[in-house]
Amino acid sequence: MNPEEMDQKHQEGIKLMYTDEMSQDGAEILMELANLGHIDSIEQLVYVFLDQKDFDDAESYMNCAKDPNTPIILYLKAR
Repeated sequence: MNPEEMDQKHQEGIKLMYTDEMSQDGAEILMELANLGHIDSIEQLVYVFLDQKDFDDAESYMNCAKDPNTPIILYLKAR
């Protein structure tokens, strides 16, 4: 999947996540993209897991980043 397709899929996942009946579908899209290293999806999922105090899952998604020194990943790790 190229970066543009990933960004479009990410937007679809965000929209689905914030509609009540489709939130699981949106989360699954973001999880799939995060596992491919999509930074925006990783960021969204980490915020969700940090809010839930699920630090293990938050860390596992941060570890999906291709470059662990990306500024947003460093920021999320600091949180």
